[in-house]
Amino acid sequence: MIGERKKCIEYLIQAKDWKYRVEQVKNVRTIPQNRYYWGVMMPILCDHFWYTPEEMHSALKIHFLVDVSGKLPIIKSTKKITTSDFIKYVESIQRWAAQDYGLYIPDPNEIYS
Repeated sequence: MIGERKKCIEYLIQAKDWKYRVEQVKNVRTIPQNRYYWGVMMPILCDHFWYTPEEMHSALKIHFLVDVSGKLPIIKSTKKITTSDFIKYVESIQRWAAQDYGLYIPDPNEIYS
């Protein structure tokens, strides 16, 4: 495997007329994170707000995942955010639900331990 990488890198170095970009791979939201989000958080929130899971998901993304750094706001996808950003997203929802609506959403370790 390392030999193949070395050959590839050597080839790329010798090649002319190409641009290369190397980026760190970022881990996106995991299956257990997704299972917790849809299986624990969504039922609690949907029961309270009388939203469908899809409506609740859209409302939460608008509230917590809007990127306003560009010319126009962009709503981030939970499928594409990193595992650490997903944790922050979940924690923000838990804090908001508790502070604004008195809802308790258990942590994943309380559910799956």
